[in-house]
Amino acid sequence: MMRPVQTRMERAARSDDSGAALITALLAILVTATFAIVMLGVLLSQIMPTQLQQATTRTVFAAESGVNVVVGQIRNAEAPPDGKGNVYGARALLPCTVTGSVSAGGSQVAYETSVQYFTEDPTGKSTAWRASKDLSCIPGSGPSADPTHALITSTGTGIDNPQEPGDVERSIEVVYAFKVTNNNIPGGYIYSWDQGITPDRFCLEATSVAVGANIRYVARADCDGKDAQQLWVYDTDYRIKLASTTVPSFDGEALCITATPNGSTPVAATLQECVSPSSASRWNQLWSWEGGARWRGQQNPISAGYSGYMLSSGTMSAPGVGSLLKVWNQGANNAEWGSFNPDPRVGAGAAGANTRQIVNYLEFGRCADVTHGSVGEPQMIAYPCKQDPNPAQTQLNWNHKWYYDEPAGKAGTQGPQQIYVLYNNASKYCLRSAGTEGGYVTFTNACSTTATSQQWTRAAKTGAYDTSYTFKDGYGRCLDLGPWYMQGLPQQEAWSTLVTKTCNASLSQKWNAPPDEISAALTGYWELP
Repeated sequence: MMRPVQTRMERAARSDDSGAALITALLAILVTATFAIVMLGVLLSQIMPTQLQQATTRTVFAAESGVNVVVGQIRNAEAPPDGKGNVYGARALLPCTVTGSVSAGGSQVAYETSVQYFTEDPTGKSTAWRASKDLSCIPGSGPSADPTHALITSTGTGIDNPQEPGDVERSIEVVYAFKVTNNNIPGGYIYSWDQGITPDRFCLEATSVAVGANIRYVARADCDGKDAQQLWVYDTDYRIKLASTTVPSFDGEALCITATPNGSTPVAATLQECVSPSSASRWNQLWSWEGGARWRGQQNPISAGYSGYMLSSGTMSAPGVGSLLKVWNQGANNAEWGSFNPDPRVGAGAAGANTRQIVNYLEFGRCADVTHGSVGEPQMIAYPCKQDPNPAQTQLNWNHKWYYDEPAGKAGTQGPQQIYVLYNNASKYCLRSAGTEGGYVTFTNACSTTATSQQWTRAAKTGAYDTSYTFKDGYGRCLDLGPWYMQGLPQQEAWSTLVTKTCNASLSQKWNAPPDEISAALTGYWELP
């Protein structure tokens, strides 16, 4: 009779456990659902920022692609080899702006890149400074002067902002420092020169690139496109060489203008192999530039000094097209038949600090000169550098010997100091600044160590190419090149004057700059706000 009661009690107990389990299960489901809802909200909240992050990442990559394209164009902007086979940059090939696409479809992600060029490092400089210092850039012509730095600003575009209307854009800027060398590029035209005729009417051309070839006068209009026969180098060994024969690829010895005088009879000059630089027989290949804009030959032996023979057309009248270059015992004085206007790229011969000459960097065949040998001239000039092949330099004219002190070790600065010449190798005359922008420098015999106008500071290698190799006057301006001598007047001559201007790191303000090189580099990476 007792068994049924027990059974009922057991069933009741089982029924109570089942209800608790159900409640537990329902609670677990509720917690899981709540957690799932919370997680879904979190995930949904991150979708839009993640999409935006992906978009901004793609646009910054696009901006970096624009930088890479510009740097590639800069590094591939090469000019044809120079007279010695060296390859340098071509300013006209430098880009001003570049646009492009980096997406697979060709239109989704793009970059817009602009380039500003400077002669100083723009890193960290203000917007106003950059606006005042950047070189104007014209597509197809490049910047207006040779730059040392490029500021590349690149913006990536083309991705829609999923959170609000408009494109996602990211901009970066990078400073590219050019690989700069002040090795001058040799090879230029030798024009005829007459003080009363402008422009020059002829240039010199070799009849062929071969031993025994003559040199002839050709019309100025034809002085282009025949570089192999028309470009010349006045080299450091005092010889005038056909530039195309000085390159490594030329098969044979370089060819020099050679002429052996024959009394009063004009003798045609020819191209002959340049003999050894130490050979005593090279005397008839040595030429010294002198006043009157002419080249004078050397005596045999070389130590005997200048000869009485000069290069000319061999007649005291205007040369004609096809007239041959000759050596003759008659010399012109700024007259077309025997005077010349060599392009500065022809070179400075052996002129430099060792010969007490001040060679300009931009016009690297020209030296500071006391005009016409007259210390009273109102304008001094940069004139083709005078020479003396004799190691004693006894016949190098006084008006090309400008005395000053270089900094110790040719590094840093030296001064204030005087720059002076010895008039007729005797009387001291000091260089004087006009103290005005673009003012001409002149000479005075009232030398003073305290006069501001006579105080000059020489900068050699300062550690920054922008400030190196200059002469700064007591007013803070730099020695520079100005307009032609007596420009616009009847006595105008084709030689740049010497003036003082605000120091701006331009090539015309650098003097006696030795071969130097600055390596290329990408610096100043910065994302713009």
